[in-house]
Amino acid sequence: MVRQIIDIQSDVAVHTPFNADQLIVEISETSLALVVKIGNSTKVDALEVYDFDPKNDDWFDVFYYARSESKILSRGFNATKVYFNLPEVVLVPNTLFDINHINDYVEAIHGSTGNNITKSEKVGIMPDINVVYRISKSLFDMIHSNFVMVDTEHVYTKFIKSALESTYSVGTFLKIHFYHHHIVVGLVQYGKLQIVQSFHFDVPDDVVYHLLNLSEQFGISISQTDVELSGILDDNSFPYTHINKLFAKVFFEASSDTNNFVKAYEEYPEHYFLPYLKLVV
Repeated sequence: MVRQIIDIQSDVAVHTPFNADQLIVEISETSLALVVKIGNSTKVDALEVYDFDPKNDDWFDVFYYARSESKILSRGFNATKVYFNLPEVVLVPNTLFDINHINDYVEAIHGSTGNNITKSEKVGIMPDINVVYRISKSLFDMIHSNFVMVDTEHVYTKFIKSALESTYSVGTFLKIHFYHHHIVVGLVQYGKLQIVQSFHFDVPDDVVYHLLNLSEQFGISISQTDVELSGILDDNSFPYTHINKLFAKVFFEASSDTNNFVKAYEEYPEHYFLPYLKLVV
């Protein structure tokens, strides 16, 4: 069943139809997030997050529920930025990338499935990496039937750039974004990206298992690895407590502008919504 799990609205009472505000949509396998960017600023006006079960809810159910319940979608927007937070992704070095084979890249790792749309984009680093990913045709159709002037991108594109630009990337460094049912993890060693991957979790223990398994696969010493956390995670939770015990230095990501969403910070820790707020540029 689709349900709304986060609903934060500004005190701004009047918004004219098709104003200069931009709608930002983030879509994962189990959630839909709606963010309103105010005009040409980096200020955030509202945030809604919807949770759903992909085994029981199809994309029509998700968008129908959001349309019926959302205060954000009752407004008009003349531009929409959609970020896909989906796991069927392949990273291809620019020197090996061929646009004519983007389907082959994804199918080689994730297999062949039904009717899909495959997309790619460059991260914008040196040497560059191409993020190649696929989305279902049904999701693609729902996006373009519900929103206007749609521009799309995968969240990995910003995530990778942020991880490599971190001051901690000079050593061994894990960057982790927490969502309601999954995490996105990036491992950087001495300035080089080793892996970015999404992991679904059903119980908190799964998170610690995935991180320890990743550490073992890449042969990193957890006692010498820094970890940056952000997203839906409390500092008294099981994952945080155990990550803090295991790894060298564990810290929450800080926002460069905590005024971006002041109202949210009155009730939640600063790091709580950063994976969504960092999409606002």
